[in-house]
Amino acid sequence: MPNCRDAIARALATDLKLDAMISNAAPWADDHFFDISNESWRHISPVNLDAHFALSHSAATAVKETGGGVILFISSVASLGHGSGFTSYDAARAGLVALPKALAVECRTPSPADTLQRAW
Repeated sequence: MPNCRDAIARALATDLKLDAMISNAAPWADDHFFDISNESWRHISPVNLDAHFALSHSAATAVKETGGGVILFISSVASLGHGSGFTSYDAARAGLVALPKALAVECRTPSPADTLQRAW
């Protein structure tokens, strides 16, 4: 996703250190599981999961190279499967809960998601 890489590059052109990256893209479709078309799935999943990956990949590289910063993902209670008609959104948001945990393990840092989940 070149636009995501470009966004991080533009931020670094303004300031040599990336202090924070907040990712909160979230379109949804009101489709029941048996009614989801391939087109609808391909619209929801890339924005709800792929864009967060692309942004965090570029941001984590910048944070690693410049010596620290915060990457924050905003997900939804939908990641727990909140009801009928939002299958593609719920599935993508669940992936977004797992992504920062995997990133934290890879970077050997504490996962804020773990801290927040323990607080609840």
